[in-house]
Amino acid sequence: MDQKQLFMQMLQVNKAATETSFINMSLLQDQMERNMGMFLDQAAWVPGEGRKITEEWVKACRQGRENFKNAVDEGFRKMEALLSDTKTC
Repeated sequence: MDQKQLFMQMLQVNKAATETSFINMSLLQDQMERNMGMFLDQAAWVPGEGRKITEEWVKACRQGRENFKNAVDEGFRKMEALLSDTKTC
């Protein structure tokens, strides 16, 4: 088997594993956001400022998750381009 093909297959396996892990992490984070929202809806003692901070925190987590996903996807794209552009050894 060609080394280039072997590395491309390894990259595809890693990409699939990373994608699955990211999907699971996203589902967990979304569920925790819903739980936090239900908690805040039922917790009358939490002031409005606390709710606002929590909403901003959730937005920051979502943005961080998207930035991470974009960075990982870009890394995989670069590796795929590198492997497809190189000549066979």
